[in-house]
Amino acid sequence: MIGIKSIYQPMKSLLDNWSMKNKSNMNTIIIHGESGVGKTTLSKSYSTNSGFEPQFISDLNGKYPFSKVTALSLSGLSRIAIVDDADSLSKKHWKIVSDFSSQKLSPMIIIVINLKSVPFNLRKISLLVEVNRPSKENLFGFLKSKSNDFDDEHLKYISEISPTWRSAELNLLTSPNGFRCEEEVRTKDLFGVEENQAILSGKYHGNKMNNHPSSLIQMAEYNHVNTDDLITGIKMQSESWNYAGLSRVLKNYLLTLRTAYSKPVPFRKNDRFGKGGKV
Repeated sequence: MIGIKSIYQPMKSLLDNWSMKNKSNMNTIIIHGESGVGKTTLSKSYSTNSGFEPQFISDLNGKYPFSKVTALSLSGLSRIAIVDDADSLSKKHWKIVSDFSSQKLSPMIIIVINLKSVPFNLRKISLLVEVNRPSKENLFGFLKSKSNDFDDEHLKYISEISPTWRSAELNLLTSPNGFRCEEEVRTKDLFGVEENQAILSGKYHGNKMNNHPSSLIQMAEYNHVNTDDLITGIKMQSESWNYAGLSRVLKNYLLTLRTAYSKPVPFRKNDRFGKGGKV
């Protein structure tokens, strides 16, 4: 792996200890970072280097989804459970993952884009490893090792416009030597409150929003957005179920909302209807 190896030293130490049967109180690692920065490659590389055979958990609906993890591989290696693309797991699936973690039968790596998608009770007992974007220098070295068919100027250009390893490799495969595009964009994916705050403050550089429109409308209202703009957004959202394509127009419109402040909407516990929320 190219990058600052000292950042990943705690992960290496944890895996090495488990490999030598020196089991610690911690057995779960959560690797998080935006798409394409090398999270899966990192997990496989460090697992293999510590003497484990990666066992990707692709189906959590089976009766015993982690059964293979506790058995040795055909080559006699201990296995490590890797739960990839875990952002969309349901509460039921997270409970299965948490239960396996609490049993401490083997080490486990969970890979997500957004760290907040992992339940807090699992986050607080896990080693958190954030994978950031590679530097331009590292991207250039990576591209140089991939191809001898392009001149250095072209490789430097690709490293300038590519935010991640994956995008750099795709740009290398799809752009002719000497190609230049007019706009160079290196933007970071945002989610949740951070995305809404960036939109309302005018600092959002994306061309589409990831959040549900209701969450942005609610934050805009809380921060005293222009009343006419708010009403327009609410009307468009209410009609988006009736007209095809209106949802896309709505999201483009909401990207134009601006407020003087971008404070998060405080959590309000609703006790009016009792524990179940019903009369």
